[in-house]
Amino acid sequence: MTRWVRCVAAVLAIVALTPSTASAHGGGPDATNYETVVTEAAHPGLEWQVLGGDAGLELTNRTGEAVVVLGYEGEPYLRFDADGSVWENTRSPATWLNASRFGAEVPDTADANAEPEWREVSDSGIFSWHDHRAHWMSTAMPVVVTDPSRSTLVQRWTIPLVVGDGAASARVDAAGELWWRPSVAWWPPIAGSLAAFGALFAAVVARRHGRPWSDVLARPVAVMVWVVMAANVVRVADDVAASDATIAQHAFLVIVSGLAIAAVSGLGVAVWRRRRFWFGAALAAGVLSLWLFGGEATDQLWKPLLVTELPEWVRRWTIAASFTVIVPTLMAAVLGGRELARNLDIDPADASGRGVGEAGPTRVSPELG
Repeated sequence: MTRWVRCVAAVLAIVALTPSTASAHGGGPDATNYETVVTEAAHPGLEWQVLGGDAGLELTNRTGEAVVVLGYEGEPYLRFDADGSVWENTRSPATWLNASRFGAEVPDTADANAEPEWREVSDSGIFSWHDHRAHWMSTAMPVVVTDPSRSTLVQRWTIPLVVGDGAASARVDAAGELWWRPSVAWWPPIAGSLAAFGALFAAVVARRHGRPWSDVLARPVAVMVWVVMAANVVRVADDVAASDATIAQHAFLVIVSGLAIAAVSGLGVAVWRRRRFWFGAALAAGVLSLWLFGGEATDQLWKPLLVTELPEWVRRWTIAASFTVIVPTLMAAVLGGRELARNLDIDPADASGRGVGEAGPTRVSPELG
């Protein structure tokens, strides 16, 4: 079994044994049409940040006072102390409901009326969570969105807080809005990456001058595959940096994505070395790039809000390149395969440089003496 076949087998094993490697691993989608906007911070010194369009809220306490975020039944849910420590009430139903973007099972030990039991979750004065008051909880489009091509206010939300301790404490509300944002055009990055790959392919073909396709195409195609995989390395790093996930979830993503990238890159090595069936390795690399790093992230091409620390165009073009690299690899496979087939069909007399029908030296069979 050739090395590139083993690479394909390894990638297929990864796909069969694990879920999508590049989808969001922090509890929310990588792309969305929903945008949460904070319109009222509730108190000077409270800094809010929205994560992933509407996936989560991050609160930084710079008030110099204790701040308590109240849960869905008015119970203490989060406590931000003045010294920077952040505590979560394990008896609050919100603690368990907010563990997942779309809610989670609440254990019997959770009781909004019980005395709080605090556990420390941060020492930086910063904490983020999925607050179901501030994002859309259904996979169905809101009925208020009658025209998806226009921005639409879906709902307004408030989150109650208590600032200060004892008699000096004050009840305040953070407030905001949830908006539906229209999708963006998906075709510019696809057309752009197709044009780039097409121009490179055409430039290489123009310099053929009668040489075998393996000498002309193999190494440029291998470089194209490696460039796309390098972009996906950056994409995985961005997934880790931008998503609110656990260390275990980050490790899982890095390991599985790393194995997939390594396997596809290994196919590129087989193409670079111009083995007899290099064109098969090229086609496999293109198909697996499209499948693993393009197809599973299709909605990131058109949804307006992405979970990323990079400029959004970087992520969109990376996904588009993962899609469109199939074009040069497919063309190389067709041309390389046809060339090999022609070589296998050459008449032995033609291969020796003689015309058909020309007689060569008589060779006497040893068996006939």
